[in-house]
Amino acid sequence: IIYKFCCEGNLRVKVKVKPRKILSSLPSLPRIGVSLMLNKSLYNIKYLGRGPVENYPDRNSGSDLGVWTTSAARMGYDYIVPSENGNRTDCEWISLQDRDGCGVCVYSSIDTENADGFIDKDDNIFGKMNCSVGMYSQEELHAANHTIDLQPRPNGDHPIYVNIDHKIMGLGGDCSWLPCVYPQYEIKAKHEFCYSFCLFPLKPDKDPAREVKAMAKKSDR
Repeated sequence: IIYKFCCEGNLRVKVKVKPRKILSSLPSLPRIGVSLMLNKSLYNIKYLGRGPVENYPDRNSGSDLGVWTTSAARMGYDYIVPSENGNRTDCEWISLQDRDGCGVCVYSSIDTENADGFIDKDDNIFGKMNCSVGMYSQEELHAANHTIDLQPRPNGDHPIYVNIDHKIMGLGGDCSWLPCVYPQYEIKAKHEFCYSFCLFPLKPDKDPAREVKAMAKKSDR
C-alpha cells in the first residue's frame, strides 16, 4: 500500500495485491479491498452507485444507478445467520458525515501507474468500487451464529465499519443444484490486483458530488 498526502488535505491510496500461492487452490477470494473503522458520529451516508438496496456483482440488474442516502444502521441487513451484507456496486464515491455535515468522502480513481507507482494525469478520474457500511466488523459477523449474538447498535452509539472493495465475489444461489457462483463473478487468487482511491475531508457547507467533480477538474490542470 502506498499513501500520498496532498497539501489540500487529500489522501491518495494505491493498493497492489498479490495473493499468496497457498490461496491459488481456492475457487474464489471473497473480496479484494480495505476495511476502515470510523468515528461513530459519521453515520449519515450518501453515495453515487447502485441502490437503494444491497446489491452484488451477480445481483444488481434491478438496482438503479443514482445518488442515494442512507445511514450506517440502515445500509446493512440483519440476516438470521449474520454474514456479509449491505454491499453497493458500481460506486464512484461515498460520503460519511455527522449531523453538522462534517465528514469524509471516498472516491475511486482509474489506475494507471507511473514510475513512482502513482497515477499521472488522470489521478482523480472516476473508477468503480464496491462499498458497504455497517455497525459490525467482518470478524464480529463471522463469529456470530444468530442475530441474538449481536447486540443492537443504533446510529451514533458505536464506531462504524466501512468496506472499500475493488472486487467482491458474487452471491450465486439462483440454482441450488449448480455451482454456487458463476466463473465470471469469482475472484481468482492466481491474478494480481491493483487499484486506487482517494479520501478528502468534507465541510458542512460542501456537497460531496460537487466536491468530487471539483477534484477531477483540478487533476486536468
